[in-house]
Parts: sequence; C-alpha cells; structure tokens
Amino acid sequence: MISKSNIERDLRQLNGLYNSEHDPIRQLFYAKLAIIELGSWVEESLDTIARRTIKGHLKTTDFLDSADNIIKNNFGFKYNSNFIPMLEKLAGLEMCENLQTDLDSAGLLNTLKSELSNLTIQRNLAAHVGVRKATYDSPTVTRSRFLRLYPIFKRMYSWAARQ
Repeated sequence: MISKSNIERDLRQLNGLYNSEHDPIRQLFYAKLAIIELGSWVEESLDTIARRTIKGHLKTTDFLDSADNIIKNNFGFKYNSNFIPMLEKLAGLEMCENLQTDLDSAGLLNTLKSELSNLTIQRNLAAHVGVRKATYDSPTVTRSRFLRLYPIFKRMYSWAARQ
C-alpha cells in the first residue's frame, strides 16, 4: 500500500513553518527539507510498487534475495533511468510495457514523467548544493507535486496488485 498520511502531514507542517518564517535562509531550509522528504517518499513508493508487482510470483529465498538486491541497489526515481530498469529486472519488459500502456491510456504517463523529472532536479539540487547557493521550490510547490503524484502511484500499486 502506498502510504499518504505521514508525508502529507510533514509537507503541510513544513509549508506552515515556511510561510510563518521571516528569515529567508530558514525558509530555504524548510523548502529544501520538503523536497528531500518528498524524494524519499517517492523512492519508497516506487520500491513498494515494484515489490507488489512480483509478490507471489517468486518463491525461493535466492530469487527473493535477488529481488531485494535489485531494489536496494536502485538509487533515484527517474522514470526511464531508474524505475523502468528496476521493474524490468524484476518483472520483465512485458510487465513494463503493460504498466506504461495503462498509465498512458489513463492520461497519466506524461504527468508522472514530468513530475519525477522536475522533482529529480530539485532533489539533486537539495542534496548536492548548499542552502545559500541555490533556489528551491517552496513547500507549497513540493506539496502540489505530491498531490499530483499520489493518485498515479495509487493507480500503479493497484495495477501491480492485479499482476
């Protein structure tokens, strides 16, 4: 299941702190933290979807361990560079194609790719550039991104459960 309550609560709280803060540097810290929190949630959610796709299909410890290693060794959440290669290793090209067809037919694929790409840019900035050297999306923008991604992830999880 894709968890929503904790990330939604945390992003709402960071947005409140950001909006009530008068120090621009502290505002940047809240913005940066919101981006990092959403990035963590996205990675965990995509891992959950990948695990759900193969649940019940693998039986032996060796292959279950291999699946865990594939997921653990996937760093990042770009759709084409991280998620699809991970899913391909776990479930095969046909499964990837079926998922992508489902998302595309629902008109969600472009939104998913765009949001993950934009979040990747912001997350990499937040993780690799000092707070005083960058401009970050506000927690309001980050929360809006979450609200666009959540229903797509929920659909992906439901799709994975049917496989």
